[in-house]
Amino acid sequence: MKTLNRYAIAALVGSFALSGAVLAGEDKLDRLDADKDGKITAAEYTAGSKTAFDKLDANADGKVTAAEMDAA
Repeated sequence: MKTLNRYAIAALVGSFALSGAVLAGEDKLDRLDADKDGKITAAEYTAGSKTAFDKLDANADGKVTAAEMDAA
């Protein structure tokens, strides 16, 4: 019986992890998909990467240090 409970708990935790990964992917798609067509172009991906980099680069010197990454 204990083994069955362990498998049930593992399956439940796994399903939550998978659903979280799917939701995280959908969230990223929504943030990067500027024209909301359900696809990310190279230009949209590049723009999203630039935005993320700019958020890390606290002093706007075009470089990200370990300290800036830790602070983010």
